[in-house]
Amino acid sequence: MTILSTELRAALSAGTGPETPLAPRYVAIADAIEKAVQEGRLAPGEKLPPQRALAYDLGVTVGTVSRAYDLAARRGLVEGTVGRGTHVLAPQQPGTYGRGVGSASFLRIAPETPIPLKANLPAPIGQHAAVAQAAEDVLRQNALRLSLADYYSADQTGEDRELAADWLSNPLFKADPQHLVLCSGAQQALMTALMIATEPGDLVLGEALTYHVIHTQCRLAGRRLKPLPLDEEGIVPEALEEACRTQRPRALFLVPTLQNPTGAVMSDKRRARLAAIADAHQLYLIEDAIYTKLTQPQRPLAGFTPDHSILVSSLSKTVAPGLRYGMVLCPPRLAERARAAQHALAQGLPAITIAMGTHLLRNGEAARLAGLQQQECRARNVLARETLGAYLLCPHPDSPHLWIELPEPWQREGHAYAFVEAARERGVALAADADFAIAAPPPRAHIRLALGAPESRALLEEGLARIKTLLDDGPLARRDLT
Repeated sequence: MTILSTELRAALSAGTGPETPLAPRYVAIADAIEKAVQEGRLAPGEKLPPQRALAYDLGVTVGTVSRAYDLAARRGLVEGTVGRGTHVLAPQQPGTYGRGVGSASFLRIAPETPIPLKANLPAPIGQHAAVAQAAEDVLRQNALRLSLADYYSADQTGEDRELAADWLSNPLFKADPQHLVLCSGAQQALMTALMIATEPGDLVLGEALTYHVIHTQCRLAGRRLKPLPLDEEGIVPEALEEACRTQRPRALFLVPTLQNPTGAVMSDKRRARLAAIADAHQLYLIEDAIYTKLTQPQRPLAGFTPDHSILVSSLSKTVAPGLRYGMVLCPPRLAERARAAQHALAQGLPAITIAMGTHLLRNGEAARLAGLQQQECRARNVLARETLGAYLLCPHPDSPHLWIELPEPWQREGHAYAFVEAARERGVALAADADFAIAAPPPRAHIRLALGAPESRALLEEGLARIKTLLDDGPLARRDLT
């Protein structure tokens, strides 16, 4: 175990890491492990030394090594098993390391991080009571009570699809319920879209920084995924056209409205241009429209190219994520294929979930909750702008997430995880740029703040204040943690 007897000792010399000045010792150890895994000097399956033995060898406490191993595990580098010890995991693609939004570890927040600004959850605006009431209401329906134990098909009643189509519609766009398929959440809808638009081995393009579930799903489905560069509106059209001309992709996944993580909103002119490229190259545009109810109505890509757009959405960000009520709007020729794909993925849908979601759409509760969510999101944006000011990069006033380029002292740390770990030490959970990167993270380090998860505005304000202290003071603010 040369790496842990030589490089780690060097990383801890004078209390500093090789690329992370003034970092806590456990972070320096985790950074050195990560570097060794990335460079192939720690092989998959290799067992790390017992914590007590490594602590003695390095001259640190057992607690320091324990925290370093835990951090390495949360980064997806190692896995610890009681009775077997800690082993190195196989390296993944750059920027993935089990830390992206689509990874199992992303939502796992340590007990010492009580201010959650990491996961993009809706703000508490009374949705729990509304969903509970919806459950009581639908369970009073005798017909439903007699069918809860049966398989349920979204085609059993046209009302479900009609109400879902109304949810996707706006003054600029009308969704056709005949081409809509209900799913168990937007993630299943996204997988359905991939199944119907592409075949195994096909190339899928995505935003260089995006909702990382697309990376996981492409890998599971045997699709190849490559990034395209972004500007202040989203996908760069020239890059898309060049990729279509030289690489023959089958689909492009993108979030045109309140893009995740940057918060950008694509203009109609840009949408029209992307649609024209899609038509010319027979490319399917898979649009994640999950945030559209939080801002002014936008015309989706399906309004520009109905034959080459697949619209994915759900009630998760505006009503309640636990409902798992999703929808996918397909081009007419793919609707039957989408129904078959959804059936293959889930053998129908949970009757109680569909009944509750439809009930909330029918009685107007879903629209009311979406309006309240938009208001709360705007209020939380105001708090963020008042606290963080110039650190925010062109924040959209309706965005539930904010994108911050770290100031120069933090850029010298080498990656955004140094800031994320410093924030975690102060009880704030954040997301780093690599959590959203299809390939390598951007050359300048960034973090994303999700505004909805704190249970109150006061808790959000406290988290923002702690972040500002770190931004203002730089890595020197970590001295008390070393």
